Amino acid sequence: MKRFALTLAAGLLALPAVAGAQTRPVYTPEPHPQQLPHSRFAITPFIGTRVPYNTGTFFVTGANGVDLRVEEEREGSPAIGVNADVFLRGPLGVTAGVAFSGAQQDIFTFGTPGDSLPEERFITDSPSMWFAKAGFTARLPDPRPDDRRFHPSAFVTVAPALVFVGEHAGQESTRHFALNLGADATARIGRSGFAFQLGLEDYITFWNTERFLERDASRFGSEPRFEGEPVAIDYNYSTANILVARFGISYRPAPRGMTPMATYTAPPAPVPAAPAPVAIRYCIVRDGQLAEVDAVYDPERADTLVDGRPLAMAYPADALPYAAGAQWYINHEPLVMGSQRAVKYGLPRRLPARELRPAGQFRGVPVFVEAGITGRPTVYYVPVRPGCEFQPYEDNANVGAVRG
Repeated sequence: MKRFALTLAAGLLALPAVAGAQTRPVYTPEPHPQQLPHSRFAITPFIGTRVPYNTGTFFVTGANGVDLRVEEEREGSPAIGVNADVFLRGPLGVTAGVAFSGAQQDIFTFGTPGDSLPEERFITDSPSMWFAKAGFTARLPDPRPDDRRFHPSAFVTVAPALVFVGEHAGQESTRHFALNLGADATARIGRSGFAFQLGLEDYITFWNTERFLERDASRFGSEPRFEGEPVAIDYNYSTANILVARFGISYRPAPRGMTPMATYTAPPAPVPAAPAPVAIRYCIVRDGQLAEVDAVYDPERADTLVDGRPLAMAYPADALPYAAGAQWYINHEPLVMGSQRAVKYGLPRRLPARELRPAGQFRGVPVFVEAGITGRPTVYYVPVRPGCEFQPYEDNANVGAVRG
């Protein structure tokens, strides 16, 4: 039950953060017209339910030596009440409230400790409960104003409290001290001074068990196993968590002098400036020689332009003097340069134009070798596509020697 309470309270407090993440924040010094006003006063009638809970375990001992172990479980019940808040300075304020929860049923399960027989149980009418609290409340920071239509605000409460338990059978009600911890999520209804409120509060109740002695001795003293002997009651609990989940309509008048905006228009999102084109030099093959031409890289189009034309149109890679579209290159046929036969060696690579010189051509495609080579070359470079991308070809005799 405690885990349920913590999870629900965390969910209520997380509502403003979740709403704040719906869209990109739009910064503005003015409050959104549907944001909850920072009222000095608020009153919230509510309806809800008291959550079922287990009071605890106690033991009944008879004068004849018989022991009973008893567990008491109280069922839930509808609840009504009202809370009032007065904010003194900024987000801090004082709060007070009363609530009433009607009678339902108590379930008592009992048996002899260590006995293998099934436990027995009986059901009685449970007492009604009154709750009263007075303490402090705080409004958590609101989400940054933006163009959303849902702007919940979160509140937390800490307050000393009293729990009045109305007994039956002519017994007067018992009073118990408690600590009230509450969490609320509140969202404005349109542009009015009213708001929806979802809340969960925990009355951590410190039981005055002395007030239960007469009640429980009367209930269990008539057990036949005690043979009419007097009984003693021993409680091994002193506190309980009484949870109240509630929904209410809160009235929160706007402070004097505060006039909500009639309309709200989010400012347009800034348009990022387009990146400027970058001038570059681009390597091509022209008349059997390597050359560089002026080009522009356009980041917006992610393309390189030569004289305003895309590079693929100005220097297509699938046509001569490039090998990318040649059938002999696609079929991995050897390169024949005079008496030499060379085969593909590795993958295409980019090389600076200054490091190569022309060495002839093969089937219309220029062939290059390293600029510093004066004798018989062992590696030839075939331009595959613009940008100085070459496919190395190695002399077939060298390849065979290495592989052999």
